[in-house]
This record gives sequence, C-alpha cells and structure tokens, in this order.
Amino acid sequence: MPATDLAWRIVEDRAEPIDVAAFEERALGFVVAAEEAIVLTDASGTQTRLARGEAAFVPADVSQMRASLTNELVPYDRSGLVSPDFAEDAGGDRLLFASESFRGPDSSLGSDLDLVRDVLAEGESTVLPETGFPTLIFATNGIVDLNVGATDRIRLGAGEAATVTGEVEVVAQGQGTASFVAAMIGPDVPAPPTPPVGSIALQVRGCQPGIDFAEASNAAFDVGVIGECAPVELLADPVLLANERELTPSEADPGNGTYT
Repeated sequence: MPATDLAWRIVEDRAEPIDVAAFEERALGFVVAAEEAIVLTDASGTQTRLARGEAAFVPADVSQMRASLTNELVPYDRSGLVSPDFAEDAGGDRLLFASESFRGPDSSLGSDLDLVRDVLAEGESTVLPETGFPTLIFATNGIVDLNVGATDRIRLGAGEAATVTGEVEVVAQGQGTASFVAAMIGPDVPAPPTPPVGSIALQVRGCQPGIDFAEASNAAFDVGVIGECAPVELLADPVLLANERELTPSEADPGNGTYT
C-alpha cells in the first residue's frame, strides 16, 4: 500500500430485498450486519451470508450487491478506509462517523487490515495494541470508555465512534454488557510468491506392432531397439486434465504429432 492520505468512515446503509438490490462499486473496508442477516453477492457470483453481528472484508473497488433476506429494508453498517475527499460522502445514506485525515502505510507491499469485535461485561476491559495508525472504534451496544495513556479518556455510547492512536484500553460502563468493533491497519504483508510457469510438450508416435509403451520407454525410444516410431496425427487436439481444469494446446503441429 503506497503512502497516501486516508480517513476512516462509518455509514449506516440499508440492504434492499434481493429482487431490487443493485450492484455497486464498494470502498475498501468491512460490512457488519447490524440487526438482521444480509447476503453479499460479488460480480463473480460468490455469495456470503452474514448473520446479525457478523462481518466481512470488502476489497477496494469490488462490485458487490448487498441484499436483505426478507421483503423489508435491513440496516447494516459499512466501515471504509477512504480518501479524505470522500470521508463525509455517505452516498445518500446516513453518515455515522468521519475521521481526520492521516498518512497511510509507506510501503510497496500490502498491509494487514483487521476488524475485531468484543463483548464486555460491566467493568470488564480489553486492550487494543499500538499499530502506528489511528484505530477506529465503534460502539455497537452499551457504553464504553476508551482510555489512551494516563489522562485521555473518550466515552462512546451505542452508535458512536472515535479514532485513537496508540495503545487503548476499552472499558465497559453502565449496567449490562457493552460491545464494540475496532478496525485497525496492521503490519506489512509480504508479496505473494510468483506462481510457477512452465509448459508440457506432448509427442505422439506410432511404433512397430508388438511394442508396448513400457518396452519403448525402457529403450528410451532407441530406433535400434524398437524400430522407427513415426509421428501420429490425432483427429483432434488432446485435452489434459490438471486440478480439475481442462488444458488444451496453445501450439499444435499435428503433422509431426507435437502438441504444447
């Protein structure tokens, strides 16, 4: 992820019934099913069902449809890592939070992007680590205090969010449980290895009657042992099956019985 200015954004959206929902280009971030189940459908046809409280990662610029599983509109929350120019652009939906601009990772590699959720009993706490970037914290139920350092404290009620830099202690306040989600930029991720590249050359030969493959192979197809094996032209190009994928020749010379 090359260094660039970024901002966190949270929007409350509505998933429409599947027969009217539309595909849209999405921002890098996460989708959280806030109240009822929704289904995400990518342009490739891949579908993901999110039950209440479940979340999914969304790659940048993916074309995706988000639909309810009923005949009613279903609310959900979308958290995005966007350009500061679009931090307050909710696309016609309800803007819940827009952060200040900050500098993103300065790396030619990818970066880890995490979403964590916790449910805390009254007075219970958890600690989120320092990442080097602002951490987005969104209270989804109850009340939480964010303790940053020795003196800084931020209180969030359900539906409120903040960004904090540095290690932060999240403490549940009030009666009952409190829950939150936190989005964090993590360390660099190494580039994937280059996949192996190669080719398969197939030569089709017809040998003398009575010569089987094992005998010909053991003789290394020596003409002095098995006689002349002439090229054989197949009626159709051969098809190989590799990892359940059909491979057809990119180069074929049927007259010489050669296929690559």
